[in-house]
Amino acid sequence: NATAPFLIVSVDRRPDGAVEVRLDPPDLGPVQIYFSEDQAGARLATISTDRGDTLDLLRRHGDLLLRELARQGAG
Repeated sequence: NATAPFLIVSVDRRPDGAVEVRLDPPDLGPVQIYFSEDQAGARLATISTDRGDTLDLLRRHGDLLLRELARQGAG
């Protein structure tokens, strides 16, 4: 069972439709995830961060991130 090198501490829905995720360790910085659907109905997630190394980490472990978001009802 693979584990990501971060923990999701909180998931907050923002008024603009984004989901803001707070990660632990906190030095990973803020992460915003925007969910949308394409014309075929496929669910898309656009992830933005303030830190390039955090984005690289999330790319490597994106499957774990999305699975945890779904478990918490945010994905």
